[in-house]
Amino acid sequence: MGNFWDWGTPYFISQVRNFFNLQSMSWSSGDALGHPIAYNSSYYFNLLASLDSFLKPEYWILLIIILAFCLYTYFVCRISQAEKYCYFSIFLTIIAVFNTAIYYKLQAGHLDYIIALPFLTGLIYNIVFKLKKDFSSYLALSILLAFVGIQIQFFIFAAIFILIYFLFNKDKFSWKYCWLLIVIPLLINLPWLSNFLVGANSISATSQGATQMLFADTAFASPIRIFFMIFSPATNIQYAYDRWMLIYFGIFTAMVYGSIAYYYFNRIKNKELRIKDQDKGRIINILVTNFVVFTLLGTGYFQKIPIPFIKTFYPMFRESGHFAPIIILFEILILAFILPVIFESIKKYQIKSGRKFLLITYNLLLTTYLIVFVAINAYTFYKYLPRVNFSEARKQFQPFENFGASDNSVYRVLTYPFWNQYGFNDVADVVKKGKLLNNSGWDSFIEFSGKDHISNYQAGGQSINGTLQYRLLTTENITELEQKNVKYIYDFQNIYTSNWNLYTSPDTYDNNLSLIKNDPNFMAKLMAANPGEITKVADHIYEINNTLPRVNLENAGETQLSFQRINPTKYKVTIKNLKDTADLNFLESYHLDWNIYLGNYNLFAKPLFDSTHKETFGYANGWTINKADIISQKSNDYSVNPDGSIDVNLMLYFWPQTAFEISLVVSILAILSCATYLLYAMKRKK
Repeated sequence: MGNFWDWGTPYFISQVRNFFNLQSMSWSSGDALGHPIAYNSSYYFNLLASLDSFLKPEYWILLIIILAFCLYTYFVCRISQAEKYCYFSIFLTIIAVFNTAIYYKLQAGHLDYIIALPFLTGLIYNIVFKLKKDFSSYLALSILLAFVGIQIQFFIFAAIFILIYFLFNKDKFSWKYCWLLIVIPLLINLPWLSNFLVGANSISATSQGATQMLFADTAFASPIRIFFMIFSPATNIQYAYDRWMLIYFGIFTAMVYGSIAYYYFNRIKNKELRIKDQDKGRIINILVTNFVVFTLLGTGYFQKIPIPFIKTFYPMFRESGHFAPIIILFEILILAFILPVIFESIKKYQIKSGRKFLLITYNLLLTTYLIVFVAINAYTFYKYLPRVNFSEARKQFQPFENFGASDNSVYRVLTYPFWNQYGFNDVADVVKKGKLLNNSGWDSFIEFSGKDHISNYQAGGQSINGTLQYRLLTTENITELEQKNVKYIYDFQNIYTSNWNLYTSPDTYDNNLSLIKNDPNFMAKLMAANPGEITKVADHIYEINNTLPRVNLENAGETQLSFQRINPTKYKVTIKNLKDTADLNFLESYHLDWNIYLGNYNLFAKPLFDSTHKETFGYANGWTINKADIISQKSNDYSVNPDGSIDVNLMLYFWPQTAFEISLVVSILAILSCATYLLYAMKRKK
């Protein structure tokens, strides 16, 4: 599987390592002209993934999916196993993987989500069957809660389940240990939270960025769509599955509602059952309450209620499809607990009425239904999930990979065609009901190349008119590329074509399909409009000759500048022959926390030229470097030349990185301390 609708796919082994490098620090330069990291809650998973140096990406992706689903089904089976009729638990466990919601997640390529599922089910199992009112038990639960957020939404999912659990099990709640459920997850996730704690990022800014990535038709799903397991229109479920299939799946939901109604009706009538099965009844109450809550949240309508502060987090749930697998999970668990009750009732009625084959008939019908349910989904997975010939993709991208390795200077790359949702030219499209299902994904090569680049992502339903790409197509003026440190344009149109027009309305691209589809003459037109400014340096690779360096001086005269990027948060800058003042431009997104220091940065260093820090070129950072300010400092980091000018060593530094590094140490110590204590506690019990 590969070329996912909503996630990039590494093609080379080296790109797997970049999976972590892209957001391993407080500032990322990979795309969007640089930005402070936001909710990178998969930090440690990305770190583990990047350690792989031998598996090809296609096997790496497959291994992750298989391991995640094995753990997921294990916990679902452990939760749902009853003393009798456990073979139905096996069927229900298989359905936990083969259903429409999982199809959507696999088609979209939401690997973080798939990895988070076993953590959530493990947490549910732990809290329902293992939780005790002691330190060790609460600590184990806290660690699960810390890592369940590999997909950020799962922090909320887990918190909702824990809250509902304690509402029904007040005797299991401990004020003495409940602080662990907050403190331990915070400490473990401190590295990516550090930007928020020191003000380098904010929840509102992150939410605004998430809103800009919102595809049309993702936010809401009607109760009817949830009932038939279609969920939001953006999931594409209604295109991959035939109508009769969705009606068939609706029977499953009806079975859940019917089972819940039967169970509570029977419980009201039967006082003996209420007394006998109090523990089981409490578990069913928890599962049903969660099912109702997540179904309501899955409609997305809560986003229309402007609750102060809480509404800031709404964009985190911009895809109501995120609730889909959780809704189906609780449906499965509810059936696993209630079906044995129904079977026992049928068995008693069978004995009473003398109908010998009633239970067998019911079991046979139910088994047949579940087998067909799995078969329909397995067939759909096989036929419509996206596939990529990784070997062929590597062959096509290899020249670009080699070229990128030959130039290690600091620059950005722009790739053509634009707008994302790319389909490989040599892959046959699978279209159903007018919808492309298999061959429409991200610009994965450049995403994981390790090269800074201009993102081509454009959310469906949003106009392209305000984008750099639109301006380039309509004006053929490359000045903006020069100002944004774009050194190379990679022409990928012999490899793939954009299908973005299939995910948006024509008015968002001026009803002009030529702006979206490949133009074989695009680079020729660009070169003709900018004579002598663009050079073809290799097949399908073009260099912009006069692009500005990432760090440069404006109107410098005899003053010279050189720089070295140490990492995305730190640049060593050397200025020679500075006679008075010079304007320094740093071509990363403007942020107040970028500072200039004399020599090397340390915790006690004071930034220079802060009062002159301003936005340049409409996005970047600029300072006025003043000789007088430098020589007023006692330092060996500058020297005075015979003509009175100075040579000086400066450091450009994104200071929240210091908080990030401290937080990382605290986080690792927290993980080691928790693991050590739990191992000690386990050994002591033995």
